[in-house]
Amino acid sequence: MKALITGASGFIGKHLVKRLLEDGNHVKCLVRKNSNIEHLNNVEFVYGDLRDKESLKKAVRDVDIVYHLGAVLGSKAENKKIIWEVNVEGTRNLLEASFNGRIKKFIFFSSFLVYGYTKNAATEETPYTAETTYYGESKRKGEEIVEEYKKKGMNTVIVQPSIIHGPGLDFGFASLFPAVQKGRFLFIGSGNNLEQLGYIDNLIDGVILAAKKNNAIGQKYIIGDSEILTFNEIVNEISNILNVNILKVHVPEKIARISVFPLNVLSKITGINPPLDHKRINFMTKNQAGSIEKAKRELGYKPKISSKEGLRRTIEHFRKTGFLK
Repeated sequence: MKALITGASGFIGKHLVKRLLEDGNHVKCLVRKNSNIEHLNNVEFVYGDLRDKESLKKAVRDVDIVYHLGAVLGSKAENKKIIWEVNVEGTRNLLEASFNGRIKKFIFFSSFLVYGYTKNAATEETPYTAETTYYGESKRKGEEIVEEYKKKGMNTVIVQPSIIHGPGLDFGFASLFPAVQKGRFLFIGSGNNLEQLGYIDNLIDGVILAAKKNNAIGQKYIIGDSEILTFNEIVNEISNILNVNILKVHVPEKIARISVFPLNVLSKITGINPPLDHKRINFMTKNQAGSIEKAKRELGYKPKISSKEGLRRTIEHFRKTGFLK
């Protein structure tokens, strides 16, 4: 198979490239001129941008399957325009090029955030009505566009990763590890909200199954670890692996949310990023967990690495790189 990967220089992308090459695939990577391609070896590069339709025509040429990971992360106000241009319109551009290029299968990497912060663990049938981030909104719209091309007869699969981590992660969830290692951790609320981790190897296993299985066409799948943990349990597990006794300080959610505005004002004066925002509060207080039963039933997906072992491997890597002591 000849595969095109967008977002190949990102955390998930690099792991997917490695697995596809190990499986004997020819891999083509869509990258920008300023992309960090240091860790991408034995692949074919095509330079372009999801907003550049002409470059996408070249990218999909002679390709069998497209893995679309390329996206802009975050939800800050100043990033909203580019998030929409890349995550939504860029997805439409790539789908159009792939459709015209008669690509055999299109794998769209969405996000578990499309479900928002739900009361119970989500399934693929859960309505997209709960509050989410602007990034989550862009992924919801991206899924809508995928559905449009599915109706045109295109073979599409939507993958919805949970909270993914592993060697190479350098943003988002990664910040939790050094925060715990300091020995004092600030909780917002009780810490009893539900979270679903996803070790990177488990995710890649699920993606490969979705790409290979014909019954996956037209479907969407939540992919993550088997376990659902509370945020408190995740912090405890990290502290146990790090062998750190942590002092837990709990702040009521209401007080934390009231503090966001003055902290933002102070950050503008000092030029220092605010230590707290509503996105971080949501992560520590709201549920972000789902069921992988559909993926297990239809794809034969079975996470090989437990959440505890995944955290241990991530911490081991962080220690080797010096990110953790």
